[in-house]
Amino acid sequence: MKKMNCCIKISAIAAIMIFSAFLLFTFLAQKKTKSLSFEAQFNKEKLNEYVKIVRNSAAKSFTGEKFIFEKTDRTQNFGIAIRFRNKTTDRGCLALYTGIPVENFKEAIQFCTQEALNDPRYPKITEQEFENLIINISIFEKWNSALSALDFTPGSDSLILEEANGNRTLLQASLAIEHSYSKEEFLQRLSLKAGLGADGWKNNSLKFYKAKTISYTAEPAGFKH
Repeated sequence: MKKMNCCIKISAIAAIMIFSAFLLFTFLAQKKTKSLSFEAQFNKEKLNEYVKIVRNSAAKSFTGEKFIFEKTDRTQNFGIAIRFRNKTTDRGCLALYTGIPVENFKEAIQFCTQEALNDPRYPKITEQEFENLIINISIFEKWNSALSALDFTPGSDSLILEEANGNRTLLQASLAIEHSYSKEEFLQRLSLKAGLGADGWKNNSLKFYKAKTISYTAEPAGFKH
């Protein structure tokens, strides 16, 4: 009996030690992730991995599989947008502004892909069309209040326009890269998207938020260099 009790105690101690080691490993991994720069966390290798997730998620969506994503940690700063376009126009997009831990990016990408394929603002994307669409991935860092409408860097910062009634409109930094927008042109595009007219951004009642953004573009699956 004493020998059995001794074995039980040793097993319990071993279990505690293993669990403690797991907690320490998790803490150190999270600390390392937080210490990495924004660009280092989302390097080209990681972005190419995200593109594969988009394509796999699209293939599953076309077979009827459904994806659900719920933001559970509002303290997380990262956000993501998946946008599909052809050579002339957008075909679908969904953005989750913030609240996504790095370890949940796969689920967020799956959900954004599904919703972008069925964006109600555009005709539904078919499987055949998808093969010829450009994929844009935008990753947002922490959103901060802009000092003024002009307090941002085109191509580097995405902007959110907030109206007095709380309505918010997002314009991704990638649009400035694609169209070589100046600050004023980017604001006009954002203002038009919000339904405020080209000069609506000049209204002093509006608030603006900016987020440093990594923009990544993947050519269509059938694209030949």
